[in-house]
Amino acid sequence: MIVVSDTSPLLALADIGRLDLLRQLYGEVRIPQAVHDEILTFAGTHAEAVRAVARACGSWIHIERVKESAIRSILSPGIHRGEAAAMALAKTLKADLILVDDRQARIKLKELGLSAAGTVGVLLAAKGEGLLLRLREDVELLRDRGVYLSDYVVAYVLRMAGEGE
Repeated sequence: MIVVSDTSPLLALADIGRLDLLRQLYGEVRIPQAVHDEILTFAGTHAEAVRAVARACGSWIHIERVKESAIRSILSPGIHRGEAAAMALAKTLKADLILVDDRQARIKLKELGLSAAGTVGVLLAAKGEGLLLRLREDVELLRDRGVYLSDYVVAYVLRMAGEGE
């Protein structure tokens, strides 16, 4: 399975100590150089998460170059450079899945015919594979760390995980 990631799922999972779920679920994850560069800009605010991602790079997270023309062909209002690079890499590799949280990026991915999952989707998949016993604590921790998740999304995901009220 070929999986490409944008910045936010990597940082969010690393922030809550769950980055390794990606390795356990997918084996390897590919990121464009632009995403790697973007991750490094968070060293001041997410230092431990950045270090966790850096440790995984070269091991099971692989940094790939993407042609500038491929990135420019995807860039559009609401789509950041890292997201565009991840989408371009996913198209080039014919990826099975791209990890991205941004709503605008997900709309663009649908237009491109690419399958997407976000941070919470990764957690839900991990629960389904028996890698997590409970999802609720991780979802709450994501919210505590500043990841916006609407009450509706949280309730839906917890129901899907069999933890709904």
